[in-house]
Amino acid sequence: MATGIASGSGQLHLREPVSWRISYGKAHSHSNLILNRMQNQINWSSGISKLLQVHRSNYSQCQVKINWKSRGGTIKSYLREGSTRYFDFAVIGSGIAGLRYALEVAKHGSVAVITKAEPHESNTNYAQGGVSAVLCPKDSVESHMQDTIVAGAYLCDEETVRVVCTEGPERIRELIAMGASFDHGEDGNLHLAREGGHSHCRIVHAADMTGREIERALLEAVVKDPNIYVFQHHFAIDLLTTQDGSDIVCHGIDTINTETQEVIRFISKATLLASGGAGHIYPSTTNPPVRVSISSPPKCCWL
Repeated sequence: MATGIASGSGQLHLREPVSWRISYGKAHSHSNLILNRMQNQINWSSGISKLLQVHRSNYSQCQVKINWKSRGGTIKSYLREGSTRYFDFAVIGSGIAGLRYALEVAKHGSVAVITKAEPHESNTNYAQGGVSAVLCPKDSVESHMQDTIVAGAYLCDEETVRVVCTEGPERIRELIAMGASFDHGEDGNLHLAREGGHSHCRIVHAADMTGREIERALLEAVVKDPNIYVFQHHFAIDLLTTQDGSDIVCHGIDTINTETQEVIRFISKATLLASGGAGHIYPSTTNPPVRVSISSPPKCCWL
């Protein structure tokens, strides 16, 4: 359920949960559409802009600026007031989706990555086989698309397949530029394997632990980025929302620090849900549960 906050007020408070109204349009499950719409997320709605401008320009005596040094030696800082943190972007989840998004939007402001366990503990870390992309001169995007649609029993969204197959090679090059190390053949080129459903060799892999290598590279890039802060052992419990006519506007997240049992509030301009876990809607799944334990009621300083 969502927690409501007062629009245009300097105080956050709990009220009756509001119901969600979701308009389903044509969905595309690829990162490029998210990134193309980034500028729209960066622009504030007028109500929340005024709210956070008050906080940022008139800090109370308890507001402090936190500075710390990452393993890469970069000094980082962010704003906090009691148990409330202020960021431009908040991301729930530290898998490939959340980390890649964080690295992109960090070019535009501060980012909080919120994860309920250790940062590397995600489905991405346990992915094995590899990533398919057209990197062989004898291969083609059209062939990759056809293989995908056939393997998907013609149920795939063709536009989504087109985007994923077209952008795949560039995404692989981006991962390599970030430091991901994939297997190479004796000729020095990437070793491209062939798996079921594929008519060409197009599987980029790191032994049989491809996900672990991608997660490692992304986490190292995140640690080195001065605009990104990772909050591990923070379990997201609620979205902070206001009602704007028929729309629901999200202004941040309430979390529980599972080590201290303290409730920590994150106020952000944009919030991304990259928590994954959809595999657990099925009775059997190989996805890791990533369980957390909250042994006692959380400490809440604003109720």
